[in-house]
Amino acid sequence: MNTQLMIDIVEHHLGLFGIAAECLAGAEATVKLLATPDANVVDKVRTWLAEGLVVVALKPSREFLANWHVDRLCSMPGPRRLKYTPGVVGAWRELKTLHETDIFRHVNGHAIVADEVGSTTWLWLPQQPGGLLVVGTDLASDLIRYRQGDPAQIFSRPTEPVWGMPGERPNYLFEAQLEGEHPDARPVDAWCTALADVLKTHAHVRCHTILPEGAPGAVVITGDDDQAALDAYAQQLSILGRTPITYFLHYKTQHRLDTLHSMLGKAWIELGLHPDALDAPAEYGRKLADQVAWYRKLTGKDPRVVRNHGFLNDGYWGHMSSWLQHHIYGSSNLPGFNGRVLNGSLLPARVAIDGVLTDHWSILTVIGDGLRFSGGRSDEEAARAVFDVADRIRSSRMP
Repeated sequence: MNTQLMIDIVEHHLGLFGIAAECLAGAEATVKLLATPDANVVDKVRTWLAEGLVVVALKPSREFLANWHVDRLCSMPGPRRLKYTPGVVGAWRELKTLHETDIFRHVNGHAIVADEVGSTTWLWLPQQPGGLLVVGTDLASDLIRYRQGDPAQIFSRPTEPVWGMPGERPNYLFEAQLEGEHPDARPVDAWCTALADVLKTHAHVRCHTILPEGAPGAVVITGDDDQAALDAYAQQLSILGRTPITYFLHYKTQHRLDTLHSMLGKAWIELGLHPDALDAPAEYGRKLADQVAWYRKLTGKDPRVVRNHGFLNDGYWGHMSSWLQHHIYGSSNLPGFNGRVLNGSLLPARVAIDGVLTDHWSILTVIGDGLRFSGGRSDEEAARAVFDVADRIRSSRMP
């Protein structure tokens, strides 16, 4: 991973977790992020520290560390379980890296993240008036690997139906790295919460609440058109009232221009596209273009968000190029079923592909209608699953 992408990913995730953007860039910055710093930046870092800034050094070189008398004792292969050591409570203290970890030692350093035997991999060095955080985990790679899955798994595409339905699901990109994990484990959110806590404590950064009024969570409701009868829409909307929802329209929808305006033309109802290429997934790009044109003709707008009919994926985010080509900025194409946090996070984030952090946002579907239909749960059991996820979010102390 190139150094600029490392910085972009970490900055982006800090922003998701409430760290104000001006704290990381510009004249008012109080935090400087460096990726794989070497001896060439030592003088600059000393200046920043003397100005009272906090410098975060991601995977620094031995030459860089030597200037602060930090020993890199060894590197340990991943995956490894680690712990955020300051005296806090919450599920996010438990951390896991999928990549190689550097172990550090300094006579006056403070362990921030350590392994089960106390070996330090995140080291805090007070440097009055500033401070240096030495990060020995490959944080950016962990964030993206958890969020987007393992590219190597594209050679292990399943051939059997998933949840009783044929067709590719991107689950196989994630399952090997989640083996043995609790279904609601959120490693991405835990890492981000840990880093944000360090910066709040030592850099006194300005923070925003992640959700309005500091809410512990928010529910995002989506509906896949799937050619549903309009009276089914009417029934659902009568139950939802003014609850916001995103409807993904299938190109064979029962809706017409007049019903879109009368039934769905509300400020709290968002429309998206439900691309269908199940009959010829290899022709996804062409089919998406045709369906984008259909959507534009029906609604008078370009689609901003998509969720594929059947969760088509084409290997490792293979449909991303088609989405970017049509300026589609968001997707809920990671399938959930019963509350499992497949991608390690309950917050949306931008997708990194081909060495760049794109402007396309991905969000996990935590609970799908398959819980009721393919899973055979009763209405009451399905509802209980939603409340259970909410309870676990509150208890985790991570919005």
